[in-house]
Formats: sequence, structure tokens, C-alpha cells
Amino acid sequence: MKKTIKNYCLNATNRKLNELYTIAKKYSNVKNEVFRLYGSLEGLKYLRYPRACRDKWIEEKYAAKFNLQARLWKCAFEEAFANIKTNYQQAFIKVRQLLYHSSNFTEDEKHYCFYLLKTTDLLYKALKPRSLRLPDTFKDKDIRITKCHRYLKRQIRKHQGKRPIQKRKRSFALDNFMYNYFKDPKGQLWLAVMGLTSGKRIRLRLTSNCQFTGNIRIVLRGRRVEIHGTEEVVTTSPNRLHKTNTLTGTSNIIAIDKGFTDLIATSQNTKYGKDFNLLLTKESDRLCQKNAKRNKLRSLTEKYKNSNKPKKAQKIQRHNLTKKKYNRQKAINRNHIAEFINLSLNLFFKESNFNVLVVESLKFSHWHKRLSKKVKRYLSSWLKGYLQKRLEYKCQENSVLLSEVNPAYTSQVCNPCGSLDTTRKDSRLYCRNCGRDVDAHYNASLNLFSRFDDPDIGLYTPYKRVRYILEERFSRSVETGQPGVEIPNTALIVKGQSDSELPNI
Repeated sequence: MKKTIKNYCLNATNRKLNELYTIAKKYSNVKNEVFRLYGSLEGLKYLRYPRACRDKWIEEKYAAKFNLQARLWKCAFEEAFANIKTNYQQAFIKVRQLLYHSSNFTEDEKHYCFYLLKTTDLLYKALKPRSLRLPDTFKDKDIRITKCHRYLKRQIRKHQGKRPIQKRKRSFALDNFMYNYFKDPKGQLWLAVMGLTSGKRIRLRLTSNCQFTGNIRIVLRGRRVEIHGTEEVVTTSPNRLHKTNTLTGTSNIIAIDKGFTDLIATSQNTKYGKDFNLLLTKESDRLCQKNAKRNKLRSLTEKYKNSNKPKKAQKIQRHNLTKKKYNRQKAINRNHIAEFINLSLNLFFKESNFNVLVVESLKFSHWHKRLSKKVKRYLSSWLKGYLQKRLEYKCQENSVLLSEVNPAYTSQVCNPCGSLDTTRKDSRLYCRNCGRDVDAHYNASLNLFSRFDDPDIGLYTPYKRVRYILEERFSRSVETGQPGVEIPNTALIVKGQSDSELPNI
């Protein structure tokens, strides 16, 4: 697994910036030319031979019009061809899935289609009105060739999408021969990258001493130059954990409950990412107010259009309803939220000692039917998907086994006694059976911890079945008179919001 690391140059001169932007523009022009020539079905016959196409460009001096050094345009050529190949491979995967489940083709016909999808030069002949000699493997089999070819052409066109294009001309890639590092007498690290003139490199003073090996990417954002490099994350697979009937003494297992007010709460009674909801609500309220004002301007624009005042409508559209600044501010605020999540997770993995992490998969089903507009807006701004991806990445980076468990009723059942007769007020959970008043977030993490080796409740057990099991267990405990498991002193528990329950706003 690889991760992207960034270094920066913040004080490049105007001459250097102009040259870098010129390189990025010409680099993108080369990619767009490759997309134009080989991005359609015509490119199928060249998909297995990109080097031959590149050599033809060299022989015909086709790339001379881009006025780039050879290594630069070759790098752009290879990158564009890799993008085309990836697009085709994604389309082929979808077509294979459709073929596998289709009942309109025989097994021999499916085998023939799979064979064509694997050999793209034959696939090109099949999709074009050209004579295709049937391979010897399929000569003695009853195959409706025309039907197979038409089906493949139709599905590939449908799933491949539009021809790729490079719109943002602000980045370019460099291999390890196109740049080098050096230090000045003061010990400051510099990066020298290939420019437009042979033998003259562009020198950029970096903000850190991070040095990359292999391919890098130069990304231009205004006057800031970013250098993106990748680093291999060395991970070791954790020992396989043999689940037992009880979790007594298993200190290497920890469960977390992902929250709205606090990002995560652990089964060890610790919390990380406090006041997470303040970031979410602030950005959500800002967007709500901004969109309300923009909607008024849109209505005014429509009014001017209908009243034969097109110039006023165009003026509002040009000066007040463009999205460049709007999207930039939105991206900045979302990056702040993502940074908060990463810092909280880093602190969690640094301070906690475990090799198994138990989590729930948050999915609000049918939540749009029973919530107010304001609550739905707050939940929509919650980066649940991003948090889950970062958890998976951090677990792999730290050699931690990530285990998902069934989240049904984890926020409603009282962990010590197992009763479902509970009430929720703000961040507290009150049990009518045992009289305990506990933090809902912490109580949910304890229930997730218990679900890790639960023999009756699996990850995909229906929630109705889960409720039946919990009620049966509670009835048996009442009949046998077995005492519930004691939990820590509730006076020491910090208040927090459980994410298994929707936020009380």
C-alpha cells in the first residue's frame, strides 16, 4: 500500500512560475492529443502496443509541435495511455459481470465473449465491420457471432463513458531522471526539475527536507508549487485471533463508537475528537445561508429573463452566481474537517495499545422519512465515508485487524443488564430495569465490544432477529436471577453523543 506525501515551494519567482505553468499546459496538450487519437474504440487495436505508437510519434516527429523535451512528452504519453487502459479495464469488468449473469447466451458464447475481452486486438476487429477469423478454439462450437459482437459493442460503449480529457492544466509528472535534490550552504533543500530548455533546470526551494525517489508530480496552485510523491507503507499482517466464548483478559481488543458530538468513544472510556459537531454545524449553517442568498439571485435572474431584460440577468449570472469561489471555500472547509478527523485518529492510534479494532458500519436507512430538514442537513455534512476509509487505512498502516460487527440496538440495550427498556435524553442513557444512568456513547462501545465474539448475532443478522435474541437473553437472566456485569463508576464517565442514535438538535 502506498500513501501520498507532499512537499512545497512557496517563494518561486514569476519567471519560474510562468515556465512551470507553460510546461503543465503543454503536458496536458500531449495527453489530450493521445486521448483524441486513442481514446475511442479505434484505440482498442493499440491498447496492447502503446510503445509502438510512441515509437511512431518519434519516427514521424509528431511531438515536435508541442515544443517539449522528449522525456516530458513521453511521460505525458504514457500517463494518458495508462488512463485509457484503466477506463477500458473498468468497462470490461462491468461487461463481464453482465455476461456472467445473463441468460441470453450459452456457456460457449459467454466463453467466446470473455476471450474477446481478454484480447483487445481481436475485440477491435469484432466491434468493427471487418472480417474476423474465428479462433480455432471455437470453430466446432455453436456460437451466434453477430449477436455476441453487437452485445459487446453496445455494452462497452455504454460503460466506457465519454472520451477522457484533461481540463485542468496545472500539473505534470516527472520520473527520477528528470529531477534532482541539492542543498545550499545554509543547509536548505532545493529541487531542480526539467524545464523547457535542454540543460537548464528550474530550481525550487522546498519548505521541508523530505526527499522522494521514483516518479513525482508537480501541482501548481496559484503561486504555490506542490511536489507530490508516494511512499510504500510497510505493513505486517497481525496474528490471527482465535475467538473464545468470553473476552476476559483480551486487552488487545478495543471497540469504538463513531459519533457526532465526539468523533469516537472507546470501550476503555476514552474519547477523541471532542466538539466534532461544532465544525460540522458551522460549515452546514454557512452553506445553508449562502445557498439561500444564491437562490434569491437565481429567482431574480429568471424574473429578468422573463421580462425581456437579458443584460441584467447575464450581469447577475456573471458576477454573483459563478461557482469558482463557492467551490474553493467549500473545499477549504471540508479539508479542515478532514484534518480534524486525521489528527484525532492519529492521537487515538498513538495512545491506545491494541491489535483488534471493533467498529460498526454506520448506515442510516430511511432516515429521510423521520427527521427534520435541519437534522438531515447536519447528517449530510458528516464525512462518514471518509472516516471509515481513514480507519481502514490507519488499521492497515499499524497492523491492526479491523472487525465490523452488527450495530443493531447497540445504542438502546443497557450493557450491564441487557434490558431494552431504556430512554435517551441528550447524551445520557437511563435504564428502567437496573436504574443506571450512563453515557450513551460509552454504553454503545461496550455493546460493540460484546458483539465481537457473539455466537448468535452475526454481521448480517436481521435486526428483528437481533431484537428477539436480546429479549430472550434478558428474560433468561431475569428468571435465573444472574446479576449483570458491573461497569465503571458513572461519575467518571464523560458525557458524549452516541452516533448510533441520531443527534438531538
